[in-house]
Amino acid sequence: MFPNDYPLDPGAWARFERVVAGSKRARAQDATGSRKKPKQSKKSPKYVVVLLCAGGMVGTDDLTPLGGRLVLAVDLRTEYLDAFGETRAVLWQKTRRQHILGAFATHDDTAGPFKIAASVQRGFYVPDLLYDVHGVGTFLGAAHAASNDLNLILGAVRSKYPGSKVVLMASPPCRMFSNANQRSCDADKREFLNVTLRLLRKMRWSHHLGFCDAAVIECSAPGKRARGGTFLPGRECQLMVDALNCVGKKMYVADKINAADYGAYSNRWRLFIAPAGAHRMLPDSIPGTKKRKGKRSGHQPPRKHRGWGIPLQVGPASHLRLVRGSWLNKRFAGEPPTKPGPTPTTHRLYVYPGNERRVTLVPVQRRGVLMGLRADDTRVPKLRAMPSGQRNTLTGITFCVQYYLGTLAATAGHLGCFPNQREASRAFWRYENRRHATHPAPQGALAARRYKLEAERLEGWLDDKTYYQRYARLYK
Repeated sequence: MFPNDYPLDPGAWARFERVVAGSKRARAQDATGSRKKPKQSKKSPKYVVVLLCAGGMVGTDDLTPLGGRLVLAVDLRTEYLDAFGETRAVLWQKTRRQHILGAFATHDDTAGPFKIAASVQRGFYVPDLLYDVHGVGTFLGAAHAASNDLNLILGAVRSKYPGSKVVLMASPPCRMFSNANQRSCDADKREFLNVTLRLLRKMRWSHHLGFCDAAVIECSAPGKRARGGTFLPGRECQLMVDALNCVGKKMYVADKINAADYGAYSNRWRLFIAPAGAHRMLPDSIPGTKKRKGKRSGHQPPRKHRGWGIPLQVGPASHLRLVRGSWLNKRFAGEPPTKPGPTPTTHRLYVYPGNERRVTLVPVQRRGVLMGLRADDTRVPKLRAMPSGQRNTLTGITFCVQYYLGTLAATAGHLGCFPNQREASRAFWRYENRRHATHPAPQGALAARRYKLEAERLEGWLDDKTYYQRYARLYK
């Protein structure tokens, strides 16, 4: 299956053949109904996640309370994977595959997921952006080939976690599909879409061959919701769904969900492409948000998760507004602290009082918590120490933590890790309440004025002397 000049370890090759033979035998047993479920070890997770196009993983969090574990992250850029320095990414190369798989087999997951710097598909890059990819290889092999590099990695995951379900999650860049993208020509957009579709077909074949149990896609593409609540995908979204249904049973469907409906502090709409059973397992949204057609009503989450003022410790009496910098007009129109704010991507975010014209930038360390990070997360202070361009990019290319946790809880419920939708919703909101409790309670106008002073000092608009003078005036 591999070139003769590649010195593959016989032990690794034997393990890989056992995985392939086991997946074929499992499909034959599924057809006859004689397959027995593997016994789940108490120490092993119920499901493990392999994340493609991972970026800096700002929008991720520990999956242990939901019964899962992020074990492998793949991205083209090493500076994204190594942004927070938990573990160093290894460069994927054709001649080092056996060594990389051996390192993954002995990797300690308590130190963070194993990271591989690789291009997940040949020709997969965003035009108009410069990438320094020296020494980074590409996952090779045809989509339907059981011996392609992606299946080789998933086979190693199966061998390391034999009793766990494997979820293959991808977050392909959505810049080319955005309506705000006016720079790229139509030819570049078509080429990028074709490469994305080839990646999705490869993921579907991995699911069909038994190397993973489900594939999940997070992306941004045009689409609208009909009057009855049914989501109508746009052209690009429909093509992606068709690519995931290229073989086997047509089980993949798409929907667009807002992370603010699941406790996020900002509105962030993203596509959720997954098996239909995962959509039925989505956690209950916050009361007062728009319900989708056919949504079950089980455990009702609290309303206290609404509003961007929670991570910024600003209460409704502060009379502050949050506005996105790219759409700053002469007349400001922002969101109050009790409502989800605009999406904190690479655009600047401004906070201004309702009766004043002067604005101030949101401090950098607060952008991480606006994306759903806990207040005590170690990545929050590290974002502040990064250069401006890098930290804005890391928060712009990721998804909100609530989207990440909610969709994976739904996928785990679809795979049988939760008995029903009600239990999946309870597990998600139980975890979200714990994460929510790490943020101090929002305060009134005094905290808002103190926050504004701190923000102006961090942005360099106030020297230390002026800052302490105004700070002392607050408490007179």
